[in-house]
Amino acid sequence: MEATPELIVDFAAQRAREIWDAKQEPYLLALLGPELKAREIDYKAALGQIRLKEFFQSQGGNKVKLVSHPGHRSKIGLIPSNENFEYKVQDHANDAAAEVLNPPQVATNTPRTLKSRYIVLDFLQLLSSIPKEEAEKVQIPASVLAMLIKVR
Repeated sequence: MEATPELIVDFAAQRAREIWDAKQEPYLLALLGPELKAREIDYKAALGQIRLKEFFQSQGGNKVKLVSHPGHRSKIGLIPSNENFEYKVQDHANDAAAEVLNPPQVATNTPRTLKSRYIVLDFLQLLSSIPKEEAEKVQIPASVLAMLIKVR
């Protein structure tokens, strides 16, 4: 199907309406490109060097509005033009807190990591078997243990 700016706006407006009706959330712009491509609509041919964000800033007009999160550059979405939406700035604080409390997971089952962890655990088990008087003399900073099992 030949892509035209009007076709892109119409498709985006339809998807924005569907998402808005279902979730009361913006249709994320990051999803638009892959969805157009899946329908064999080559939006890059129609828009040239213009990015989707720039296109909708100037062309969305009466069908969709572009909304952006103040703290997350990747949260850029489209909503129907007759609706209003603002990302909550509080969400940004909650996201940051959640990231601190639940840091992104890294691969923890690589052979090297598992080997390092087993060595540290074996060492700690060995320490637990020595007499109490000698064990009280052993001081190992937690930072050293953390470095030994650190994922690389």
